[in-house]
Amino acid sequence: CMAERLKEEILNREKMVDILAGPDAYRDLPRLLAVAESGQQAANVLLSLDETYADVMPVQTSASATSAFVYSREAYVELVHHVRESIPGVSLSSDFIAGFCGETEEDHIQTVSLLREVQYNMGFLFAYSMRQKTRAYHRLKDDVPKEVKLRRLEELITVFREEATKANQTSVGCTQLVLVEGLSKRSATDLCGRNDGNLKVIFPDAEMEDVNNPGLRVRAQPGDYVLVKITSASSQTLRGHVLCRTTLRDSSAYC
Repeated sequence: CMAERLKEEILNREKMVDILAGPDAYRDLPRLLAVAESGQQAANVLLSLDETYADVMPVQTSASATSAFVYSREAYVELVHHVRESIPGVSLSSDFIAGFCGETEEDHIQTVSLLREVQYNMGFLFAYSMRQKTRAYHRLKDDVPKEVKLRRLEELITVFREEATKANQTSVGCTQLVLVEGLSKRSATDLCGRNDGNLKVIFPDAEMEDVNNPGLRVRAQPGDYVLVKITSASSQTLRGHVLCRTTLRDSSAYC
């Protein structure tokens, strides 16, 4: 887990993070938020040994598998529509495994069609491999050939990128609040940051106004919040031009 491995560096050296939560800390978020609101840094990067992910409900695309712990495709898609209606502009992300134990070609086709239907903004896609201390390791047979896994993974990645590009292009023309991380890795003249959907946003490193200090021209620094007008989008990145430096409190008047 990256959060566990980089905990000390993120909290102590970078000093730009208030809350650090690992993948198993989602149920601890109310406490972490309360700690952060009191002015302290909050962290929970403990990992579960059995990866139960209680209260997280995955979607089931396999017609042959049955489980009481997953959404049917129909219920899942209905939930997606409800979320998007309730939270305009929300970003959706998910993990996808290619070639899980017993996966048929029809199962794979259904997963591909789900990617097209939902149009996730972000995704983490990988080929299945056996991991110790998981239920699958002890109870299931890794019966999908490696070459089939890799072919299915490539197909998933291709479709995901196509649909994520379409989803992210809906942000073009919008003004978004961005948390500045630092210089772009690909350009010394650009900065990069993250919007509230965790999408990477690239924008020129240029002087801008500070909304709290009219007339003052500043350059964004890591940890600053800035408003960025989005001008283009790909499957993984938004690009735009910076408007001003702001704060969380003041940004609501512009976004």
